[in-house]
Amino acid sequence: MTVHPRNAPPDKRAPAPGFLGMAQNLASLQIRTAEQIPAASNRPPELKLTGAVTVYEAFSVFGQPIRIQLGSKIAMLTPNERGVANSKEATFRVLSEHKDGVVYGGLLDFEIILRGPDWFAEIKMATGTQSNASAQIVVPLDLGVGNVRHSAAIPVDQILKKDLSRE
Repeated sequence: MTVHPRNAPPDKRAPAPGFLGMAQNLASLQIRTAEQIPAASNRPPELKLTGAVTVYEAFSVFGQPIRIQLGSKIAMLTPNERGVANSKEATFRVLSEHKDGVVYGGLLDFEIILRGPDWFAEIKMATGTQSNASAQIVVPLDLGVGNVRHSAAIPVDQILKKDLSRE
């Protein structure tokens, strides 16, 4: 049972719809958007992911290691009290409301930005290894939050400016 604060927005109280036809409680990691941002003169290409992951009821966002793995490429980050972690190749940012660095409610909304051609090489590698033309080509994403590992598959043809939660 989850008890929400009286001032919580109604959309935070309502159960979310099933993710890609799957019951909400079966998917611990949901990727809502995957956006490819082309390189500019002063920055490398980026892959911006937004989504949600299940966490403990009162989850401390700082000090918890975040492990992002797309294909075989891995980035390790540790968020600060504001829920932000940066490195040269990745950024992780907590989007959920969090007071004093703690997310309540068991669901952590996040944004991940993956920078550089190595991440896109993993996507290209996935398209080359999956040869069945009738099957949808996906890239495996693993997200480790603390000691818990969550997995999702991102459809390659949808890594554009598209909302995956409405598919």
